[in-house]
Amino acid sequence: MDALRTLYRYRQLIAALTARDLKARYRGSILGFFWSLANPLLLLGVYLLVPNHLGFAHGGFLKCRLALLPPLIWLACLREPPWRWPRHAVRAVILLLVSGNLLLVTTTIRAGNRELEQYNAGIAAVGRGHRLYVVQTDPQPTPPVDPLLHAADYYCLGTGNVNLDNYEASTPHFPVKYRAGMERGRGGWIGYSGQEAVDVVLCWQPGTPGAGWRGPAGWDEIFRQGALRIYRRPLGR
Repeated sequence: MDALRTLYRYRQLIAALTARDLKARYRGSILGFFWSLANPLLLLGVYLLVPNHLGFAHGGFLKCRLALLPPLIWLACLREPPWRWPRHAVRAVILLLVSGNLLLVTTTIRAGNRELEQYNAGIAAVGRGHRLYVVQTDPQPTPPVDPLLHAADYYCLGTGNVNLDNYEASTPHFPVKYRAGMERGRGGWIGYSGQEAVDVVLCWQPGTPGAGWRGPAGWDEIFRQGALRIYRRPLGR
């Protein structure tokens, strides 16, 4: 029922964006036809012309958020056939498409939750009030959706920890900024200028458990499970 309510809300939103009252007013007229045609074509043109990535300072990815708008708006502008059997056939096809989409979304979310459970297994070991640095192997090729891209933020929920991998702190529109001279804490540890501010290093290397990067020299390994390694600076250092 929650999924159906969500779909209904999306349908209401699309109807509002396409000015359904205007479409009904000019239904059957040349103006209504061009309104239904031009609106999605304009969005399609924007999708084709903008760069693949506008940069973090300008809001991040845009194309992937525009891709579905033209077909959704076109669908919202269509009317059902007046004859019974074509109308029922159209409804059956829509039901199959929605059901298939829900199945794919459910499968993807379930797989992502399993990965997040493995990634977040060390939250209790990290504790509270620490500054976290992330060494993480990004999947190649880059998937359309990566639930682990910013998963280190879960270590900061209700714990008072600070994730130095927060890219938003380096963008103009974000209200919280890094201090002057502080760099984002992600990637290669050697050469990172803010090492003295780090208490905990989280290392996630899927596919190479037990191999690869071993953590800062002399630091205590406080958690090890699968692809996850967590290191803490020794007291007094």
